[in-house]
Parts: sequence; C-alpha cells; structure tokens
Amino acid sequence: MITVVMYALGVVLFVVGVAVSIGLHEVGHLVPAKKFGVKVTQYFVGFGNTIWSRRKGETEYGVKAIPLGGYVKLVGMLPPDPDSGSTGDQLRLRKSNTGMFTQIISDARAAEYELVEPGDEKRLFYRLPWWKKVIVMAGGPTVNLVLAFLLFGGVFMLHGIDKPTTTVDEVSDCVIAATEENLDRACTPADPVAPARQAGLQPGDEILAINGVEVTSWEQLSGLIRANEAGAATMAAGSPAATRRPPPLPPSGPRSRM
Repeated sequence: MITVVMYALGVVLFVVGVAVSIGLHEVGHLVPAKKFGVKVTQYFVGFGNTIWSRRKGETEYGVKAIPLGGYVKLVGMLPPDPDSGSTGDQLRLRKSNTGMFTQIISDARAAEYELVEPGDEKRLFYRLPWWKKVIVMAGGPTVNLVLAFLLFGGVFMLHGIDKPTTTVDEVSDCVIAATEENLDRACTPADPVAPARQAGLQPGDEILAINGVEVTSWEQLSGLIRANEAGAATMAAGSPAATRRPPPLPPSGPRSRM
C-alpha cells in the first residue's frame, strides 16, 4: 500500500514539476514582451479545456486540463500581407486568396488581427526591432537553462554525489543469493553469516590493507578483492592512528549479495 501511495505521489510531483517548468518557460516570453510594450492577451499553462482563468488588465491568465505545454498570445506575430496595400498605421488584409496554404496563412492573419484594437498598431510584435524579438523569443529557453543550472547546482551542493571510498558504511548480517525473489528478503537463521560480520568489521572502519598490500583507493580495493577470488584474505582495518586486524576473512562461496 505504501509503495502505491509513494508511486502516486511521485507521479503527482512529476506532473506538478512539468507544469511549473512550462509556466516559468512562458514567463520568460511574457515578461520581456510586456516590458517592450507588446500586447499580450493570454498566458496559459496546458492545453485543452480551461480549468481556471482570471483576467488582469488586458491579459487572461489560466490553467488548462493537459499540462503538457503552454502558450503566450503575443498580438502581431504575423505581419500584414505585403500585397494587401497596407500603408502607415492602417492594417488591411486581403479578403480572398488562391491556393490552400495561402488561404491558411491569410486566415491566420485574419484571426491574429481580430485582437487588434484602435491604438494597438504600435504594440504589435512584428514591429519590434530585431534584437527585441530575439530577447522575447529566447526568454523561455533561457529560463529553462537557468532553472536546470539551479536544480543541478542545488543537488550537487546540498546532496552531493556518491563517491566510493575505502570506509565501511554498512555491514550485512548474512549472505543472501542475489535473485529477484530475494531482493527485499530479510535474513533468516538458515542464511550464512556474512564474511565481513564474521571478521568483525564495523561501520566507520577504514580498509587499510588486504593481504599485506596497502589500500589507497576504492578501485584498488575492488581489484584486490576480485583478484583474491574465493580464497581467505587478511585485512587491516581501522584508522591510520589505531589500526586493528580483524580475523582473516573466510573463503567465499558462490558470488552472492552481501
């Protein structure tokens, strides 16, 4: 039951994380666009049916049912048709076109300029200088890059990364065969005692030498253990200031999970 709850919680946290990431991405477009005076009519996270929305000023903010994307409606993304005869601040669209793709583009322009009200002519996106357009369009990906940097930086600085050392972290009580059925099984009286437990190793001990060979790294320690195969081994453990020698590790049987 706990596994199901944890799995469901993980799914919920993942969906929320994706929605937050999308929302911040769209904020990266929204903020510079408003800063440069572009008319922004909608800011939504998600697609599909609207779950919640609220209008503040000229912009409607909301959340939709499917949190797999989002959008910011910047008025004037498509410039008027150059063949429409538009002059000055007058925005006129061709009433008819020939060709399927030409008609689709014309319909998109018509829908775009339905949101243009008197006085909005100077606030259309396509009228921005090129460098402002670049800032607006690059704002979303830039937010994602900064967010990724902060998240990974936080993980590496606060949690750290696993690094093998020669210090004993945990000593198993028994040897359990590494099979799928035994993944979560606890020790039973029938299981053999783990060699490390028999040798008296304790959490916090530092492995200093094996068979008289000084150990300086995990890679070397791992290599010495593998090279010893199933034979008995003499191990020095403790700290450089107070070294103690556990009894020799007994010969190991078939490879098992310890």
